[in-house]
Amino acid sequence: MTYTAISLERAWFPWNSQVSGPRSLAELDQPSKANVEPPPSVFGQRDEPMWLRSVSHQIRNLAKLKQGWDHHGGRPIGRDTLFFTWQFLNDTLESNTPTPRIVPLSYGGVQVEWHEKGIDLEVEIEAPFRVHVWFRDHQTGLELEEELGQDFGRLEEPIHILSTR
Repeated sequence: MTYTAISLERAWFPWNSQVSGPRSLAELDQPSKANVEPPPSVFGQRDEPMWLRSVSHQIRNLAKLKQGWDHHGGRPIGRDTLFFTWQFLNDTLESNTPTPRIVPLSYGGVQVEWHEKGIDLEVEIEAPFRVHVWFRDHQTGLELEEELGQDFGRLEEPIHILSTR
């Protein structure tokens, strides 16, 4: 799979309603609506992915980080990196993929990680299209470590294994 840059101003995020989609990350600080329904264009007729609400909550919290959030000069995560992270997860995760943990990195990137079911999968997003992945399946010994660039197809097998085990 090859992806192109996403619109930063009109991207849809799950914590905003379909009608009033966000126009900036500043809107992320607004209280979210209790019943969030993804628009059909995002998930079609599929059920809402099990990870959707947790991921949207985690990204919203990351958007609030200020300079020095780690008490050691940690940089806030760039708006483009947050939008890219959401789009990346939306495009690569299956609906039954376990919920990842999304953690900030001191230089302004994020790490998306899973450590469960005998699998370790870490995806470091430095900036849009600067993605490094490390995967290890402890049951089969399968390993992967590489820079992904714009081709996320190498993640299909690790994500599928994680989602179906």
